Amino acid sequence: MNKRNITMKKLLLRIGGVLTILILAIVLTLIFSFIRITKVSEGAQIEKYQTPTTALVIIDVQKNLTTENGNWILNLKQTDKMIDNINTIIQKMEEQEFPVIYIQNVFKKNSIINRMTNCAMEEGDSNSELDDRIKIVSSNKFKKNKMDAFTSPDFETYLINNEISHLIIVGIDAEDCVDKTIKGAINRNYEVTVITDAIASKTDEKRDAKIDDFRNMKLEILTTVEFINQ
Repeated sequence: MNKRNITMKKLLLRIGGVLTILILAIVLTLIFSFIRITKVSEGAQIEKYQTPTTALVIIDVQKNLTTENGNWILNLKQTDKMIDNINTIIQKMEEQEFPVIYIQNVFKKNSIINRMTNCAMEEGDSNSELDDRIKIVSSNKFKKNKMDAFTSPDFETYLINNEISHLIIVGIDAEDCVDKTIKGAINRNYEVTVITDAIASKTDEKRDAKIDDFRNMKLEILTTVEFINQ
C-alpha cells in the first residue's frame, strides 16, 4: 500500500471518528431533551385549605394540534368532539363561578425539541396559540415548556393563592401532557377528575388504554354528561 493510500485511509478514519462523535452527541442531546420535558415534577403537598375550591385545567388545545392546517395534527375526529365537550364544561364552570385555567405548551424557536415537534408549539407562532373554537372566559393563561403543567411556577402559584384543591383535567395529549400534569397534581395531593371525552390522543385505543391507567390510579373518571349532571 503506497503512502497516498495510507494517508487517505487515515483521513477517512478520522472523518469517521468525528462523525461518530457528532452522531453520538446528537443522540444524547435528544435523549436528555426528551427526559427533561417528560419528567414529572415533585413539589410540596398542598395545605388543607379552609375554603378549598375546584378549577378546570385545559391543557394544550392549540391550533397546530387541532386544525386541518396544523403541522402536528393529533386526531381531528377526537379533538373536534373534545373541543365541543370542553366548551360545555367551561359553561358549567363559569355558571358556578369556578376558575377556568388555560395551559399552552411553547418551545423556543431554535430548540431541538421544537424541531422534533415540527415547530407546532413554537413560541410566538400564531398557530401555536389556543384553538379559536375554545371559549375564553378568564385571563388565567399559563405557558409551559415541559409536559407537566406544574413545571410552570405561575400556574402552581395561582392554584395555591386561590386555595384550589380539586382539578378537572381536560385537553391534549392523554398519554403525555395530560398524564404528566395529573401525576404532578397527585404528587402534591390534589384531588383529580378526568373527563374521558374531553381528552384526546393519537388513536381511540391509546386514549382508552390511558383512561384505564387513570382508573387504576383511583382518579374520578367521568364523561361530560356525567359531569354536567352532577
